[in-house]
Amino acid sequence: MALLRESLALPPLAGLAVDTASFTPPATDGYWRIGDADDAALDEATRTALAELARRSGSDGLLVTRGGAILFESYSPLYREPMFTMSSCKSITGLLAAMLAARGTIDLDDAVGNYLPGWREGRRGAVTIRHLLTMTAGLPRRSNVAHEAGESWNEYAERQEPVRAPGERWEYSNEGAQLLSPILEFAVRRPLADFARTELFEPIGATATAMRQLRGATNTYADAMTTLREFARFGELVRRGGEWPGSGQVVPRAALDAMLAPCEQNRGYASLWWVEPDGRGWSMRGYLSTSVWVWPKLDIVAARVQHRAYLHVREPFDPDRLYELLSAAPNGK
Repeated sequence: MALLRESLALPPLAGLAVDTASFTPPATDGYWRIGDADDAALDEATRTALAELARRSGSDGLLVTRGGAILFESYSPLYREPMFTMSSCKSITGLLAAMLAARGTIDLDDAVGNYLPGWREGRRGAVTIRHLLTMTAGLPRRSNVAHEAGESWNEYAERQEPVRAPGERWEYSNEGAQLLSPILEFAVRRPLADFARTELFEPIGATATAMRQLRGATNTYADAMTTLREFARFGELVRRGGEWPGSGQVVPRAALDAMLAPCEQNRGYASLWWVEPDGRGWSMRGYLSTSVWVWPKLDIVAARVQHRAYLHVREPFDPDRLYELLSAAPNGK
C-alpha cells in the first residue's frame, strides 16, 4: 500500500512509515571515476534536463558516463538493490557466448542438436547456436507451447517448435534466448551462473551481479540481478573493446566485433545486442527501458533501471532524447 500511494504521488497514510529517501551511492567506486573536474562535468541546463527525463519516465536509476567517469547519476526513492536487468540479460548471455566461441568451447554454427538430443530432426535439426543468438531460429514471438507446472525454463524452452525454416526471418523470442542456457551450460560443464560469475562478472568488478537460477536452470533470457553502476559496466566493457583494467581481454576483440555485427535478417539486431540507429553504437534493452546504451562516438555509456510500471508515469523513457541531450551538451559546470 505504501508503494502504491507513493507511485500515485499521494501522501503517506497516518501512522504508516514510508522510506522516501533516495538511495545514496558510494562516494568511491572500484572503476568509475567520480567528480573529476575535467571529464565528469555537464552544464547545469543539461543536468536539469536529464533529471526531468528520468523523473517523468519513472526511472528508478539513471547513470551517464563518459570515458569511465560519471557525468550524471540519479536515483528515485523506489530504487533498491539488487535490481533486475529484465531482457537486458540477453546481452549478458551474448557476451558469454562470444567468450566461449573465442575459446573454441563452442562453434556458433554448431547445430543445437549437438547439445540437445531432442533437436536433431526436422526444422529443429537445422537450428544453430547462431540462429538462437540472432533471433532467426524460426521460433515465434509468442510461444503456443503451454508451460507445465513445475518444469524449469530450460525444460520449457526445449519443448519449443520452430514455425518456419531457420534463417528465414528475424523474430524476437524469449524461448530462443533461454534455449542457450542448457547449451552453454553443457559446454562449460558447470552451472552457467557460476561460469558467468567467475569469468565475466568478477573480472569487470560486477561482484553484486548474479544470473537468476530457478528450478536448476540459469535464466539467460531475463532477470539477472545487479546494481545500476554494475549494470553500466557491461556497456563499458563493450566501449573498451572487451578489455578491462587489471583483467586483460575479458572478451577477445574479434569475438566481440562478431557479436556486435548486425544480422542479415534485421540490421538493427546483432547477437543478443541491439544495433543503435545511425551508427551510434549498441544497446542492451529490457522491459520498461531497463537498458544500457553504448555510444562510442560520444565516448558515453548510459544505464537506466526501472523496477515496475508505475501508475504516476505519463510517458515512456526516450533514449533518442537522452542521446540528443548528451550530443549537444557543452562541457563545464
